[in-house]
Amino acid sequence: LRDNPPAALADAFAAAQRMLEGVDEGINADVARSAEDSGACCTLVLLQNNDLWTANIGDCRAVLASVPPDGSEDFSATDLSEDHKADRPDERARLRQCGGQVAPAVHFDDGDFEPARVFEDLAERSRGPGLTMSRAFGDWGAKR
Repeated sequence: LRDNPPAALADAFAAAQRMLEGVDEGINADVARSAEDSGACCTLVLLQNNDLWTANIGDCRAVLASVPPDGSEDFSATDLSEDHKADRPDERARLRQCGGQVAPAVHFDDGDFEPARVFEDLAERSRGPGLTMSRAFGDWGAKR
């Protein structure tokens, strides 16, 4: 961890995914099966000396709040990560390259909103998964 934080964070995320897949010994088989239609997001922030590292998967975000040196209450906020959303151009391209399809976001006249969603086949949306995020732990149905 101290020598290579980015690699350690990537390894931790890969280990969590393997655990959900049931690759690691001792995992409850029911947990692995329930990950078929369920998933989770994660954002992790590591502060080591004066270095700050982030890792994320899904649509949760790390934000750093800063106080000005004068001590006033004029806080500023800085995004430290980007959400993995289906409507981001780079994520949409990645999903399509993997065979996924993205239904665009819809804005209704009454002000309602339906976010972009990932489907295996837009013609058969009932097959799912209908995720609004483009990456997650678990959700095997989205990784077909």
